[in-house]
Amino acid sequence: MTNIHSTAVVSSDAVIAENVNIGPYAVIEQNVEIGAGSIIGSHSVLHSYTRLGENNRIHNHVVLGGAPQDISYSGEQTWLQLGNDNVIREFCSIHRSTNTERATQVGNNCYIMCNSHIGHDCQVGNDVIITAYAGISGHVEIGDRAVIGGNVGIHQFCRIGSLAMVGAYTPVGKDVLPFSMLGRDPVAHYKLNVVGLRRAGIKGDRYRALEKGMQLVRNGKNDQLIAETEELKLLANWLAAPSKRGIYKFAR
Repeated sequence: MTNIHSTAVVSSDAVIAENVNIGPYAVIEQNVEIGAGSIIGSHSVLHSYTRLGENNRIHNHVVLGGAPQDISYSGEQTWLQLGNDNVIREFCSIHRSTNTERATQVGNNCYIMCNSHIGHDCQVGNDVIITAYAGISGHVEIGDRAVIGGNVGIHQFCRIGSLAMVGAYTPVGKDVLPFSMLGRDPVAHYKLNVVGLRRAGIKGDRYRALEKGMQLVRNGKNDQLIAETEELKLLANWLAAPSKRGIYKFAR
């Protein structure tokens, strides 16, 4: 049974599925869709043109689907789309896109910690962790299982590869390689994300093949990569894709 608190303000044009719980003083505007089993915490605001999948846990004081912070935006109907099983903690904000053809997107099973911001037109994959107070500017792409440390700031149009880990307090102004760890001062890649790779089941021959492939990349020999594993195929495709910001080098 859907449970909507008596103090919540819910538009009659919102589409609310079964077993949704909407807490005190929450605001759900028109053209919002909330999937089954989701929980909307007290004082949260879901603006128009926001879609949530199933079993999302939106904590208190979260703002989803606000207009993009882009001076070129002039009120077009654009969207924010969240998948299933995400946890969005207190005081987070995620803005909808500037592009009528593509929504700001957050995948499935992401954990976005308190006071973080995801800007317009971002594309966030599955199983991503964004730690408290991180700021993700517009048009950023974050691959599956990436981890963004606390107080990280990411410049617009950067790409964060799958299973990358960005250390806390790192200012990110370029692309971050998949499977790698980024941080230190000056900012650079410095090793494979060993713990993340192990948790993802990438070990043994797969790990050794990735280690050799990353050494080729480190030495500027991208053209010698052979896509003999899924990880190396992903890495090769990621490197072949256009980059607007350039890619960080390795620490020496």
